[in-house]
Parts: sequence; C-alpha cells; structure tokens
Amino acid sequence: MKKINLLLLFSALLLCNGVSAQNQYYPWAVGFSYAGVDYAGSNGDDALRLKNFNSAAQISAARHIFKGVSAFGTTHLGNLRKPSASFRNYTQFWNVALGAQYSFANGYILKEDFFVEPYVFAGAGVHNEDRFSTGMGVMGLGVNFWLNDAVAINVQSSFNKIFNESTVQPSYDIYSVGLRFRLGVGKDTDGDGIIDKEDLCLDKAGELIFKGCPDTDKDGTEDSKDECPNEVGAPAFNGCPDTDSDGIKDSEDACPNEAGSKEMRGCPDKDGDGLSDKEDGCPTLAGSKDLNGCPDSDGDGIVDKDDNCPSQKGTSAFKGCPDTDGDGIADKDDNCPNEKGVASRQGCPEPKLDEKKAKEVEKQLEMDAKMIQFETGSAVIKTESYDDLDKIVALMKEYPSSNFSVEGHTDNLGDAKANKTLSQNRADAVKKYITDKGIAGSRVSAVGYGIEKPIATNATPAGRQQNRRVEIHIAK
Repeated sequence: MKKINLLLLFSALLLCNGVSAQNQYYPWAVGFSYAGVDYAGSNGDDALRLKNFNSAAQISAARHIFKGVSAFGTTHLGNLRKPSASFRNYTQFWNVALGAQYSFANGYILKEDFFVEPYVFAGAGVHNEDRFSTGMGVMGLGVNFWLNDAVAINVQSSFNKIFNESTVQPSYDIYSVGLRFRLGVGKDTDGDGIIDKEDLCLDKAGELIFKGCPDTDKDGTEDSKDECPNEVGAPAFNGCPDTDSDGIKDSEDACPNEAGSKEMRGCPDKDGDGLSDKEDGCPTLAGSKDLNGCPDSDGDGIVDKDDNCPSQKGTSAFKGCPDTDGDGIADKDDNCPNEKGVASRQGCPEPKLDEKKAKEVEKQLEMDAKMIQFETGSAVIKTESYDDLDKIVALMKEYPSSNFSVEGHTDNLGDAKANKTLSQNRADAVKKYITDKGIAGSRVSAVGYGIEKPIATNATPAGRQQNRRVEIHIAK
C-alpha cells in the first residue's frame, strides 16, 4: 500500500486539478471556490449521502504547459461529519493535490477563446484528518464560463479516494463553484507587446503610442495616416519628407534637394529673373526668359556667354560681333574694319596691281622662273629650285585677286611631239608645287608649248639652253 501511495504522490507532480486551461498569453491562473464535501458519498451509501454533506474552502493555482494541458496545485480546508450512529462525529480535514488537466477549448476541439470551457482532470496528493495523513487519488470534470479574458465562473465535481492501511478505505465527492482568474499580459496576436483587446491593428506589429498600429518609417505618423509610410517625413506633410526644408514636400518639389519657392515649384531662382535655376542657362545672371534666362547686353539676340562681342551688336555668323565693312571678316579681326578687304591681309584690301606694279611683278616672276630646273629629260623639279618657287608662291599670295599662267618650253632636239608632252608635264609639275603651297588651282593655268616659242636660236648650245625654260606670267 505504501508503494501505491508513493506512486500516486509522484504522479501528482505531473497532473492538475480544478483550473481552466491556460495559454501563452495567460500562463498562470488562481481559483477561489466554495466546495461541498460528501464524505463516503461515492461508496454507494445513498442513505448517508445527504446527511453527510459538508462545506470547505478551495484554493488552486495552475501553470500552462502546452496547448490544452496545464499543471496545477490545489488545496481544501474544512470540517467533516463522518457517518456514525448519531451523525455527530465532526473532524477537521485538509488535503493537497497535484495533477494535470486537459481542456477541450484547446484549438483542436473548441476554440481557445471559446467562452464555455469543459475540461477533465486527474491527480494525486495527501489527505489529512485529525493529524493523520494518508495518500489520496483524485479525478473529475468541470467547466469554466469565461466572463472576459481573465475572469470565469467555475463549476466542477471530483472524486477523491483515500488510501490507508485499514481494510476500509473511504472516499468523498467534492462539488464546487467559484471564480477563476487568469494572470498574464493577455493575447498579443501580432507580437508587438500590446494585447489584442487594446490593439487597433491586430494583424500588424505596431507602436504603443498608436494603440498597436504601425509606423513603418518611425517618423511619428502612423501608417494609416502617413502618405509616405516608407519615408521619414513630417506630421505637417502627413508623414511625407521635405528634404530641403523649404516647406514643400518632396513629392511636389521639382528640386527636393535645394530649398526653393512655391512659385518655382520648390526650385531656387538665385538671379531672380523668374526662371528656376534648373531651367536657367545662366542661373547666377539675371536674363531674359526668351533667352533661357541669360543676359544679352548689346541686344543683338545672342546671349553674352555665347557672344564674342557682348557690348557690340553683331550677327550669329560672327558669334555676336559686327562686320562693319561687310567683307566677311569680323571687326575684331579686321585691321581695316571700314574697308572691304581679304582674309589674307587681315581684312584690308589687296594692293592694286596697276601697270607699273604689274611690270615689276612680271619682272620678278621672270627672274625667279629662270631658276627652275628639272632632271634631264623629265618633269621632276630639282630640289635646288624650291627656294625660287617659294618666292613665286609668296608673290602670288600678295596679290590674291590676280591669276597666273605657267608655260613650259623646250629646244628643237628630238621628236617635236615628245617635246610638247615634256613641256606640258613640266608646266603641270610647277603648278602642282604652287597649289600644294596654298594657291588656289583656279588662279593658276599650265600649258606646254614644246618647240613652238623659242627665244633664242636652236643652232647653238647656248641658244637651246635658253629655249629649255618655264615662264610664269600674270594672266591677262
């Protein structure tokens, strides 16, 4: 029998009696009940049951373990009137039991928060009366009627079996009614530390200041009222940012990183010309809207920054500079701005080639042309002739409006046709040299006369040498 009692007492450490199912939000519970004790009532002595009904106080405490299962401890304290001939045999008793309870409101059978919670329990403990203690087994059932999350009316019935050394092992039934109180923070579905009954946003973790509703960007404006919930902003702009602090929220600010004005849609206008800096080609200089915000000091339609002559009216052809004499050379580059001239003379007119000057030029050309020499029988100019040819080129550049002719001549030795071809090739070679040095090809003609125009007799070597020549003339 002692072994049985020890086994029951060990089992009691794992079991619970008489409390509602707890959960992770309300892990603890305590109960206070009035209990009616029917000593020996479960032994089947119906004649004694009503006469044997006694009262006791019941106190219990419990701890949630996992879904539907709780561990507990409970105690009863009262007086017993045992069956006897006179039914006057009173004795004081108390008991302590440990056990486990299984609630049917566990999410599998009934919802965890169902207001009616039936349960069953079993356990073991110690029964004491008249300073005599013995083992005790307990089993029973009950129901909680939850008035709210934390308070319930509890009704239950239990069968208590006493184990002792005597042949008579009495039992008693306990019927109780009382209150159960769950202890804990309360259910918190979204895990934000705010219980559901106080949480206005059950499905999203939020802030205490917003009664459980979120403020994703932590800017002090809850998401439901925040037009920019993912960007830190200001309450004045319904949670939207104003990065440049110009009083215009970024979503409506054309320049969110630069402080500006409402007139410029949040952009600055440093020069105050009515164009925002981002649209102003000259943001630091007041200008005309028609010229993209840039100034045009001389009023020629060309903005100063693109005008090479910002204080003088000019034309776009000369980047804002004037050409007073209309010679195609801007005044700033024209050494003779009031006389039409040529570029080669920096805008000054060419010197006039009058009759006297023409004779001087012809004489110079004649002298230089005499010095042009070729390889024997070919049109290859000897290198020692280059200096004289360069002098001819310089003279032609001095008179850019004049045209020139190059003539090739030979002596009468050899085939006349071959000589004419040779004279043409030599004239062409001289023309090429001249044009390669920058003289326009249209100003120079080349012709070969062969033996047709001798200037000396071909009967002597000296005469033939004079006839082998190149002449350069001013074209008529």
